Amino acid sequence: VCSSDLDVEPLTAEELQARIDTQWQVIRTQRNQILKDSDWTQVADAPVDKVKWAAYRQALRDMTTQADPFNVVWPTQGSISGG
Repeated sequence: VCSSDLDVEPLTAEELQARIDTQWQVIRTQRNQILKDSDWTQVADAPVDKVKWAAYRQALRDMTTQADPFNVVWPTQGSISGG
């Protein structure tokens, strides 16, 4: 393989932004599914620690404030300390 066959053009600013936007959408989709799957934890008679679950769910909502959508830190239920 010739080295000239491996030349890669850098992304334009528009292409880079499109990839970032797509990655954020992937993260939001995954996050929204986790939130949907854990909605039951917030009903009045759910046998769970509602404070911890609420903190975990808020951490999920706050994920999109992270700087790099390709290196997000996903919260885990055990990593959230409630009230």
